[in-house]
Amino acid sequence: MNKVRIYACGGTGITLGSRFDQREPQGALAGTETVYVDTSRSNLPPQLKDDANAYILKNLDGSGKIRADNSAPIVKSIGELVLAHRPAAFNIVIFGTAGGSGSVFGPLLVKHLLDNDHPVVCIAIGALDSEITARNTLNTLKTLDSLRAAAQAPLIMHYQQNPLDAPRTEVDNNAIATIQLLLLLASGKNNGLDTRDVRNFLRYDLACGVPPSLACLEVFCGNDLEQIRDSGVKHC
Repeated sequence: MNKVRIYACGGTGITLGSRFDQREPQGALAGTETVYVDTSRSNLPPQLKDDANAYILKNLDGSGKIRADNSAPIVKSIGELVLAHRPAAFNIVIFGTAGGSGSVFGPLLVKHLLDNDHPVVCIAIGALDSEITARNTLNTLKTLDSLRAAAQAPLIMHYQQNPLDAPRTEVDNNAIATIQLLLLLASGKNNGLDTRDVRNFLRYDLACGVPPSLACLEVFCGNDLEQIRDSGVKHC
């Protein structure tokens, strides 16, 4: 697993995904093949030099936080998107749950990857700063759970929520740190950890014999087992 495919969807996804723009493998970290996915060019990162690394729906200019506005063309585009930017042995889909484009593109991409048995983790950033963002966040989480049920496979999600009374810097940094650790997990350079181990980590239903669910990925550093137990994490 020398390269991880990152699908950076919508404004939030592109902002975070641009931190991992087309990296070569470095030390113990996998490289990245990042594609920017949106209904508008307004969020594309300034360092983007090649439109081959972007997938922008034609004849559209954003969704204005209305998830239903562009849902039909987004649904039709998923097959073309995945053909143009093929999944890797490990895939990360980044999106915000509160907007109108990433919150549709992201879950549909995850569904396609699950349906085709491609290992995938999604990084989802929520927001509750207005009625519409709160409603979009709730509906996006409901969508993820329904897609997981239809795929009959676990959907692994690292979820962060933007605070109402503080800068978003900590949320962004936590998401970026989690992506870095996923690149470490998927590098193929961990002694005793092979591709099948990584797959079964995500398909815990096969390894542990428990039902698949929408599962939150939490990251802990160090060996503080008490901290893990206190967080409410349960072990199969």
